[in-house]
Amino acid sequence: MDKINVKKTLLGEGLCTNHIDGLFGWVDIHQKKIFFSNSNLKNTHEFEYPYIPSNIFYVDKKKAIVLDNFGIAEFHWKNEKIDRVFRFKENFLLRGFRTNDGVMLPGDNFLFGTMHQSSPEEFPGNVWLLQNNEIINIQKNHIPNSFIIIDDFILISDSFEKKIYKYSIYEK
Repeated sequence: MDKINVKKTLLGEGLCTNHIDGLFGWVDIHQKKIFFSNSNLKNTHEFEYPYIPSNIFYVDKKKAIVLDNFGIAEFHWKNEKIDRVFRFKENFLLRGFRTNDGVMLPGDNFLFGTMHQSSPEEFPGNVWLLQNNEIINIQKNHIPNSFIIIDDFILISDSFEKKIYKYSIYEK
């Protein structure tokens, strides 16, 4: 295996791959940046993001679909334009909480997590489903991470509890 050198970020999260185009994107939550690269990492681009990004749901040559502290947005690489896909209602993210990881589902539905920034033991986060412009609370999860689709299921880890949960894509 070849050694890969990547520019270090304070917190590289929310990795999303596009196998067809050979692209991927990720975020740096603390520096409020998003990144876009081809699969050999020779063309990595860094963008300042005006909100707090926590995940990239989708990436292609034109745009990324980003989860941030105000909702879900399309970020267009060429002109750095942001088009809001969904805006959270005021006070959706309670004080001390932020979004954290997620996955885009068929039909432009999104499954994502929230977590408390300093005390996840005392204030557990949640897994949420955005479906038909409605947010549904799925389950408590202290620090939801690693949303992985396998066949008809999604695996989601709870980094705090050190557990992995299995969800059916077709159950609400």
